[in-house]
Amino acid sequence: MLKDTKQTPTSQSIPDTPASPTNRAPMIPRSRSDASPQAKPNRHAGTQRGADLEPQGPPHSYEAEQSTLGAMVLEASAIAYVETNLPDDDFYYMPHRLISAAIKATGTIGAVDLITLTAELAQRKQLEDIGGAAYLRALIEACPSAANVAAYAKIVRETAQRRKRLHLSALLLEAERAGDTDKTSRILAELIDIDAERHAEKSRFQFIPHTQAKEFETPEDIIDGALPLNRVVLVYGIFGGYKSTVIAGMCDAVANGVEWYGRKTMQKPVAYICGEDATGFVLRGEALEIYNQREFPYFLLDHAPNLLQIEDVSALIAQLKRLPEMPGLIVFDTLARCMVGGDENSQRDMGVLIHNAELIRRATGATVLIVHHTNQSGGLRGSTSLPGGVDTIIRVEPKDDVAKVHCERQKNGEQFKSFALKKVVIELPRVNRNGDRITSIVLEQTYDTPAERDVVEAISKAQRTRNDILKVLFNFPSGTSSAKWEESCAHLAKHRSFVDHRNALEAEEKAYRVGNIWHAGQPPEELDFEESAKSAKSAKTEENAQIAHRTIESAKSAKNAHSLKESAFSAQNAHSANIGAEDV
Repeated sequence: MLKDTKQTPTSQSIPDTPASPTNRAPMIPRSRSDASPQAKPNRHAGTQRGADLEPQGPPHSYEAEQSTLGAMVLEASAIAYVETNLPDDDFYYMPHRLISAAIKATGTIGAVDLITLTAELAQRKQLEDIGGAAYLRALIEACPSAANVAAYAKIVRETAQRRKRLHLSALLLEAERAGDTDKTSRILAELIDIDAERHAEKSRFQFIPHTQAKEFETPEDIIDGALPLNRVVLVYGIFGGYKSTVIAGMCDAVANGVEWYGRKTMQKPVAYICGEDATGFVLRGEALEIYNQREFPYFLLDHAPNLLQIEDVSALIAQLKRLPEMPGLIVFDTLARCMVGGDENSQRDMGVLIHNAELIRRATGATVLIVHHTNQSGGLRGSTSLPGGVDTIIRVEPKDDVAKVHCERQKNGEQFKSFALKKVVIELPRVNRNGDRITSIVLEQTYDTPAERDVVEAISKAQRTRNDILKVLFNFPSGTSSAKWEESCAHLAKHRSFVDHRNALEAEEKAYRVGNIWHAGQPPEELDFEESAKSAKSAKTEENAQIAHRTIESAKSAKNAHSLKESAFSAQNAHSANIGAEDV
């Protein structure tokens, strides 16, 4: 067992840092009748009975630290709460700091229990420093209830602040005695910050003047005119009515930063929380990749948190913050699966759900999209507090193979015009146990008037041609020259049209060139820009050569035509002369 290295500060010797936490391994309190390491710890450590087990010193709570750590081992949501609200340095005992850091690290890669935590500490070579596996068992037994982790953590946090204030007060006294005004000012500023933080934690209500309010960010849309950024959105419709397919298309457009049926998007990562039919979403994603000839990146959670429980909400926020990049669109599919045990018709339950959705929005800055169903009469199911608590409401109305998309509410903007989408069945590269191909669907835009259809179908036809040209390039795994690619696309487009589509594919980063060789897909990050420049120059030279060739051929044709014209004119003159001679 390591010796206690903590020293109590005195007026003669004031430390430059707060009183150091003890590095000794916490002892396992034992009853008088049982001296084995597995004995149940005495929860009165630090009081009259347990004074010999806990060194006296600056403010701290041995029991609160033990209970906080025990709760983190017992309940995953406790880890998320502590990670958000309690830094490791707030623990007074050094072994407790080590255990807290190890629990958080273990939680990022899997479940935390006695075995995984022991292994993590052993790997860090800290197991003996914290008192061994026996002390970890004692922590679990010392925790009265994991549900009270917020109360335990609050005690740990408050005692940490008190320690810091005492330490700074001692430093302030020393600085004043020495006449060091600069140091005195710095210490006073730190003390003010600590008090401000303490008061801010006690009050959630902080007024700001209008001058600061004007500095709020200008509202942005993640899908122009359809989905506002950093807002709560509701999409609803009947069972099996294309809701999830419409939303999958939104997610694909946002994840790739491409237009969603003519509306520009802000490219952001997407997190999809499937309370039901996660496989269906995966299949729709694969169908979109085939249809659009591009990857559809997303993060998937295949079970739903309960949005009525703050523990689940805290755990979800912590997991979202652990992603490589914070999502800009978070989808909950469906509302019913995310409020298990709650009552959709209860204003209280629906109010709690909307409040917690707002917490997620504030913590992430993302658009929170909730999927819901209609009631028997076709209206929005559940309490009226639901539509009153969201910013945007979109209804998906199916009819045969067509889904009509309506905007019923847009809090801070104009409601978009309703539009129709038709079902397209896509064969996937999957087979079932009978050997039959698996299919899924995507939705493409359809139109109400012939004029509207003709305009957009011309655009759609060009896009389909471009996709077909790209598919041809995919047939060359090692890439090919522009001339060979064009030759293989002769049945799809003429030269000028092919060049336009090729350049557009390059601009969209669906094709790229290295030297004189074209490849399908996004350009790799390590692509040599000098080579790309040479490639562009070479391609331009090639194109200029082709133009020059066509010009020469045209000139030859024109020259030949001129010669023929001259010959015809001469023949005509000769014929006229003969006729004149005959007349004479």
